[in-house]
Amino acid sequence: MRSSSRLSIGFRLLFGFVGFVGFAFTHTVSAQSVPSMAEIGIELAEGQVLPLSKQINFELVSSNSNKLATNLENWEGVTAEQVSDNRLSITLSPMPRFIKPVQDKHSADSFVVDLSEPSTKAFVASYQQAYADAPFELEHLTAFVDGYIVDPNYIHGFNIASVVASQRSGDCTEYAVLTAALARALGMSAKVIIGTVIVEQNDSVNAFGHAWTEVWHNG
Repeated sequence: MRSSSRLSIGFRLLFGFVGFVGFAFTHTVSAQSVPSMAEIGIELAEGQVLPLSKQINFELVSSNSNKLATNLENWEGVTAEQVSDNRLSITLSPMPRFIKPVQDKHSADSFVVDLSEPSTKAFVASYQQAYADAPFELEHLTAFVDGYIVDPNYIHGFNIASVVASQRSGDCTEYAVLTAALARALGMSAKVIIGTVIVEQNDSVNAFGHAWTEVWHNG
């Protein structure tokens, strides 16, 4: 039995606060198909078969592999082994945990997560009204944002929170930014992550560029 599944992936992985609770939305968009720019080349390594195991192993080429390996030491459940000067062998376990302290900036008003704008404040107020009598649950954030965005589509680039709150439209990046704004407004640390999702199907593995929100809660 294999201890890990090995993939050949044509991209540079981006890692964020893996120790946070990560939110990923599932929704139907109005586009005809996934934009080609979001698709990432991926294939099983020679001899690897489905289904994938709980651990995924891949090699990553980077001109700054030493620094990347050092940064990955901040995560429990992620191991990085230097294969050559510019190549790392990385193994991911399910639900890695970020083990460094949370930074204050991930609770603050910012250019992208602009909490002080009127449309963002109105959006937060509508959430508070909707859940005024309900005990807080983290899943309320995703449920509310999922219902608040009424026009999911791929036509936007990367809108800031106040624009998303006003237009109520977008794809994963807009869902992620708006969820981060809601979490921060409620006093939690939250961060938007731009990365990759690997999807295993019955007879293939696919990878797509994706964005999600990671929230520090009860950690």
